[in-house]
Amino acid sequence: MFFTLNINIKENMKYNKFLLTAFIALLTSFFFTSCSKDEEETNPFENLASGCEGEYHLAGIYWGGEPLDLNKDGVSHSYDLWHEMVGIQNYSESKNIVRVVNEKTKDQSYIRVCANLPYPNYIKKDKDIIFSGIEYIEQEFSIRNESEYLCPRNNCRNVLNISKSDNYFLANVSEIYLEEFNEHGLTIKAHCKIYISSNDEMSDADLIYFFDKQKQN
Repeated sequence: MFFTLNINIKENMKYNKFLLTAFIALLTSFFFTSCSKDEEETNPFENLASGCEGEYHLAGIYWGGEPLDLNKDGVSHSYDLWHEMVGIQNYSESKNIVRVVNEKTKDQSYIRVCANLPYPNYIKKDKDIIFSGIEYIEQEFSIRNESEYLCPRNNCRNVLNISKSDNYFLANVSEIYLEEFNEHGLTIKAHCKIYISSNDEMSDADLIYFFDKQKQN
């Protein structure tokens, strides 16, 4: 009788121990799953990316070299180069847009910045270099983490290797990069040379584009 009772007690203890182990395993699994979901929901980079989505419209163009008189009104500009472009052949206000999209893949999320940048187009005709109007160049940048977001100039750089002898602007652009970026606006720089007809020389400097984030209705 005592032997049988002792066996039952041991079996009950084993069963209770099994239940306790299973309960602890279930509780642990629930805890880590809950933490994982919380981490996904509060991922700081994804929050940044979500806040930056939308359209950014051109707000200004600064040229750091010799002043240009593109519209032939007798007044040359460097800081307000956008003013010089308005009304020139091929200029389009609707094209002056940067679109920012929060892309998601199976492995990660990243910010895609798609820019359309106006520039003064110079072509070579016979022995002369002629201003032929405004053209646009499309550029794309990818921001893959918070570090790149905070300091895009170190990572978001496009080197142009364009050897079009008839396009003096594109042939003389060394690189285009995303200088600054946040949910309010962004800045893109193109280090280039632009032909200055007044002194028949190439001016070497930065062409800087400023874009403001558009408020969503």
